[in-house]
Amino acid sequence: MATVADIEPASLEVTPGQAEVFTLSVRNEGDDVEAYHLSAVDEAAEFVVIEPDTLLVHPGETGTATATITLEHTGKWSVGELIVRFHIVPAGQPDEFLVVEAIATIQSFSDVAAVLSPPAIQGRRRAEAEIAIANAGNAHAYADVSVSAGELAVSIDQAHAALPANSTESIDLKVRANGLLWRGDPVQHPFVVTVTPEDHSSISLEGTFTQLPLLPGWTFKALIGVAAALALLLVLWIGAAVLGGLGAPAKTVAATPTETATSTPEPATIDISLTAATTPTAGSVATTLEVEVDGAPDDSFVAVAVTWPP
Repeated sequence: MATVADIEPASLEVTPGQAEVFTLSVRNEGDDVEAYHLSAVDEAAEFVVIEPDTLLVHPGETGTATATITLEHTGKWSVGELIVRFHIVPAGQPDEFLVVEAIATIQSFSDVAAVLSPPAIQGRRRAEAEIAIANAGNAHAYADVSVSAGELAVSIDQAHAALPANSTESIDLKVRANGLLWRGDPVQHPFVVTVTPEDHSSISLEGTFTQLPLLPGWTFKALIGVAAALALLLVLWIGAAVLGGLGAPAKTVAATPTETATSTPEPATIDISLTAATTPTAGSVATTLEVEVDGAPDDSFVAVAVTWPP
């Protein structure tokens, strides 16, 4: 065969998400210049980039290319050996292609991420959220969970999470305010969830609990407005009643006997002179006096005083 191919290193360790490089060597032992097309095949083909992917090699010379393998950063790749194969196809004789292969030993890794959902919660005294912890790695992992909430009372259903490879664990979070907020504006209470994976840096998740009042802030102002309106209506009603009383005709009230004035009227004095036709002689004098008074009370009386001349 006029072509000799090789790959270095024959094996290497590969961690998903990290790039590793193989070197392909192609020697032309024929008499003519040959172009060789290089490609990866099998399971890892889509994760391998070859530069250049075509080598133009003169007789007796060797051409080289790099093959960079970067497996996706997921738990799809189990720990163990992965065979990486390459086809080397001469343009002049494509049926006489070569196959070289190397071993990529996949390393274990864990990749833990956490999300607080939703980060902003609200309620009159309590509310709930969920802590989702995902392990995108190919190895089992553990994580500790804690919450710092200031004045809030907090509970979680587990403080230590076991995370199998390529899995997600959910933890319920409950927050509760110390007391009710009767009225006024809503009050915000911040809290922080800390997720600490084994052998990894801690992850901080910030959240906010907005405590709602039992009575909205506009309730008190609305009550004041309603009271003012009622007071105004009352004043208008009283005013209308007073004005209606002034304009109505006066009623005549008949006096009952018990309501008649009991004061005694002032006496009237009438001077009357009687002249006798003749000089009276010793004895008596007789005369008649008639009295007529309009509207005189029933218990009126007449007093007569007689004055004799000297």
